[in-house]
Amino acid sequence: MHSFIGENKKNLLFGAAALTVIAAVFLLLPSTQGGEADEEDWEAFLQGGAAQQENKTDYAEEETVIIVDIKGEVVNPGIYIMEQGDRVNDAIIKAGGTTEDAAEEAVNLAEKVYDEMVITVPAAGEDVEVIFQGGGGDSDKVRINHASAAELVSLPGIGPAKAEAILKYREEAGPFKSEEELMNVPGIGEKTMETLKELISVK
Repeated sequence: MHSFIGENKKNLLFGAAALTVIAAVFLLLPSTQGGEADEEDWEAFLQGGAAQQENKTDYAEEETVIIVDIKGEVVNPGIYIMEQGDRVNDAIIKAGGTTEDAAEEAVNLAEKVYDEMVITVPAAGEDVEVIFQGGGGDSDKVRINHASAAELVSLPGIGPAKAEAILKYREEAGPFKSEEELMNVPGIGEKTMETLKELISVK
């Protein structure tokens, strides 16, 4: 009897061990077969994430670097690299500040800078219109993407309130992409635009 029980116990243990081995094979087999694919997918995911991060970084750098041209009555006129959110006042400080002859009231110091912006600080008593109008072609037009409030009010039909509205629109929506976009500014309709279209430029 003792021998019979011992034999049965051995058979049960052997059967349990065999079942364990078979179960392990079935569990591990899909994992082994899919292991390479999973590893490749994970590697591709990591590479894709790195590429997206790199592109994101490049885009961010491209968006935050701004180049402006500062002219007129500043200590060191020239080309300066600015950052997103900088103001005209920051650019002028980078250029060494204004000279004693500068007419700072003719420049909107609070305006945000944007790429390819030209900042011209006129001299006191100087005709501001001359700063922006000289030469031929578009150079004799008021550049609405660069003009200060003092220059804008020199345009027919543009008073101080409309000039400030133009500056506010430009600050919030960015540079004008076309002359006609000026009609998006409150207070400027087709009639005013008809008067201005030969006098303004977005360049």
